[in-house]
Amino acid sequence: MNAKSSAEFNEQTNNLYMNLQNIAYVPGPLHTVALLLPLKTILSKCRFFHQSVQFFSVIMLLCLSCQQTIAAEKAKQHHPLLNRIQMLEIPSGEFMMGSHDVIFAKPVHPVRVAAFKLAKNEITYELYDLFVLQTGYDIPVDSWGRGNQPVTNVSWYDVQLFIKWLNSAAMPEKPYRLPTEAEWEYAARAGTQTAYWWGSHKGYNRANCSDCANPWYRQTVPVGTFAANLFGLNDTSGNVYEWTQDCWNSHFEQAPQDGSARLSDYCKYRVIRGGCWYFDHKEMTSASRTWNTATKRDSTIGFRLAQDY
Repeated sequence: MNAKSSAEFNEQTNNLYMNLQNIAYVPGPLHTVALLLPLKTILSKCRFFHQSVQFFSVIMLLCLSCQQTIAAEKAKQHHPLLNRIQMLEIPSGEFMMGSHDVIFAKPVHPVRVAAFKLAKNEITYELYDLFVLQTGYDIPVDSWGRGNQPVTNVSWYDVQLFIKWLNSAAMPEKPYRLPTEAEWEYAARAGTQTAYWWGSHKGYNRANCSDCANPWYRQTVPVGTFAANLFGLNDTSGNVYEWTQDCWNSHFEQAPQDGSARLSDYCKYRVIRGGCWYFDHKEMTSASRTWNTATKRDSTIGFRLAQDY
């Protein structure tokens, strides 16, 4: 390499170094690639060309990965709502799923559930509105305010798009998803086998349903209004139904016994759980289950998030 080439090489190297120093402020991965391309030219002047190209590829992938992490951290700092999803650890265990007294919840059968995480609260309008703001997606209507009210009027397919956005924006260690039906019931029961996590009777002011004897009548209430169950989860009984991952089946014959989702038969319909503000206490037992069309947007249906442990 002559003196002129050496000077050019040093200048390119210094420029590249300065660009890499500022990589956290580059707006996107393609810009990072553009900054790193000069590295290939520089390394091509090296004696061991093939090794240098491999080294270039590794460096580029590392920088892309770093930049995505930095972007995610900046997104979290810019949107504190992304840090406010409280995920609770649900321990592994076995339980008897279903009920002899509930339609569609037979036969009662043992299910072994691996440890996972479940959101303490149903997703609120506050967080869902951030998704709408950033994507331009459909704004779900509300009847009793937004903010800390559970988001409703979102279809199962809307929820899938929300989850895809959230995983991209928040970049959690484990992707968010909907809970399986078995996971949902296991978490709602929280180690109990009674109709409700607090006992066999609906009680007074325990949850939000049409005959639950509370100050509200046929409307949603802010998440966390009532006491949490023994796993720390709010509103697993009443307030709004919650979408699960499972396709609808009217029975538990041949249902999975490992806590996984049942993804066969009537998948145009999806299972919803937990009862809601509109219906009475019979719909909000831990075993009660029903369905709705996956495209349906309804003021009685919301959702909460799950994660693998």
